[in-house]
Amino acid sequence: MQRLGAVHSSTAQALSLVVLVLQLLTQLPGGDSALRYRVAEEGPSDVKIGNVAADLGLTAGTGSGDVTFALESGSEFFRIDNVTGELTTGQKRIDREKLPQCQMIFDENECFLDFEVSVIGPLQSWVDLFEGRVVITDINDNTPSFPSPVLQLSVEENRPIGTLYLLPTATDRDFGRNGIDRYELIQDGAAGSSSTRRTAGGNPIARVDGGGDRRGRSGDNGGGPRSTVFELQVADIPDGEKQPQLIVKGTLDREQKDSYELILRVRDGGNPPRSSQALLRVSISDVNDNSPQFERSTYEAEMAENAPPGTPVLQVRASDRDIGVNGQVEYVFGAATESVRRLLRLDEATGWLSVLHRIDREDVSQLRFTVTARDRGQPPRTDRTTVILAVRDENDNVPVVEIRKIGRIPVRDGAALVPENVLVDTPVALCTWYQSFFV
Repeated sequence: MQRLGAVHSSTAQALSLVVLVLQLLTQLPGGDSALRYRVAEEGPSDVKIGNVAADLGLTAGTGSGDVTFALESGSEFFRIDNVTGELTTGQKRIDREKLPQCQMIFDENECFLDFEVSVIGPLQSWVDLFEGRVVITDINDNTPSFPSPVLQLSVEENRPIGTLYLLPTATDRDFGRNGIDRYELIQDGAAGSSSTRRTAGGNPIARVDGGGDRRGRSGDNGGGPRSTVFELQVADIPDGEKQPQLIVKGTLDREQKDSYELILRVRDGGNPPRSSQALLRVSISDVNDNSPQFERSTYEAEMAENAPPGTPVLQVRASDRDIGVNGQVEYVFGAATESVRRLLRLDEATGWLSVLHRIDREDVSQLRFTVTARDRGQPPRTDRTTVILAVRDENDNVPVVEIRKIGRIPVRDGAALVPENVLVDTPVALCTWYQSFFV
């Protein structure tokens, strides 16, 4: 909160103006605020958020002797009743997934919009500036989806029972309880029988069935006959995502049956839930028995912002003990956002990562993704490594001085329009200085 008080001594007018300017320059918004609210994304306009007057312990009314309110920042998404202090949503809808500051935020309390409101005393005798924060809560407004409507998977014949195969993961722009909750595997049964459904959530359990432990959660067959070929389970991976896996449950003989078609469905945890599905085509093929292996499980490097296209950043390397086409390794992006694929180039043959488009540290501070190494065998085998690239800040932003309105004195083109006969010590403008940089 910033207090701009009145000084009544006529002999101290010049000194008061200097002090006022110094206060405005040094007391910039940045501390914790008592004005904290929550509102759900995608709501209509005029949704009540809170009452600033009540939360500040002020009496608001309609008389000339009462305080009034003015929104100094945040008007893009909010508005305030200047008499009652009621804070509501504005005409522009708030889409949490499109807010730049919330793109990589997965804690619902960390996605917020800040605002500033000035409380103006009777006859503009004083003005207080308060900071506020509105946490934007997620709603289930996005449907989870797979990267393709048709998913391809090659499975070697004669693989041991219990062999796991990673399936493509779905993505959901929502998070938390509105994010991905479970996967389901739907299999066509024999002629005249009903289909079998396998569902799997994300909580790992241990199961002993006459052999070793199996990590992950097996699906519920939904009351239908159990499959003798495949089963679905979902594992929780360290980054908090759910990884669907296909388990071999029976003998796979390519000479008897060389392919299977399944339906893989994903559901989120919203109420009501959203879901989508993809066709999973499983081809049975001959054996390629060695997978590529990366030299490291995690690669970390630092790169300067604004590096020109073509600048090499980091090389990931994997080796394969097989020979011929089964030992030839190529590199592709794994779990990588659209931003990563737009900014970086990955050489499929050498594993070198280089700059594709210039990166601005003020827009992107870190790139985190996975790279998959796969051989050229039939079917190909893969390994995955995590890459973390920190973008180093360069001094590429000039300071900016901004003259802003405060109270009822209008500001136009950087100049405060002060009418004659205004009261002594009336605040006329808020001067701010800032520079975009990262520490």
